[in-house]
Amino acid sequence: MKIEFELEFEDWALFVIHVSRTDPASIRLGRMFRYGFGGAYIAFGIYALITGMYFAGVAMILLAFAWLILYPRVTVARVVKQLRKKLSAGEAEHLLGNYVMEADEEGLTASANGAHSSIPWELFTQTFEVEERAMLHLSPVKAVIIPLRADGAREFVDECHGYINN
Repeated sequence: MKIEFELEFEDWALFVIHVSRTDPASIRLGRMFRYGFGGAYIAFGIYALITGMYFAGVAMILLAFAWLILYPRVTVARVVKQLRKKLSAGEAEHLLGNYVMEADEEGLTASANGAHSSIPWELFTQTFEVEERAMLHLSPVKAVIIPLRADGAREFVDECHGYINN
């Protein structure tokens, strides 16, 4: 079976955000930043209150709660900003664009931007769907992204899922 589609910035950004929410190392790092900095702000706030610097203490404690609550949203915004920066610098243009993929008994063959690759089914670990995109995972941080908005994408992904799970 064959499919053609255009991989857009939003598809790529969604995958990177998905990795940050599902990869164990990324989750640990995110928790370390969220609770580490939040805890440090609370500690400095309490210290400031104890030493009589009431305004600074209250400000630090409010900052701590804002950090703990807003950190996930701020992180997503930072990730999207960094990806846009890479795209505008020309570092990611090879990832986006028109793709032609073919699935057969041997594996997945992809062509995009003048490059061709073949990936045997044994290298795929699982299939996953997030917000109208299918991701055929090769590792926790690598995947083939297929937008389900493309004509025939659902059937193509179902066929790939069958090969991967056999």
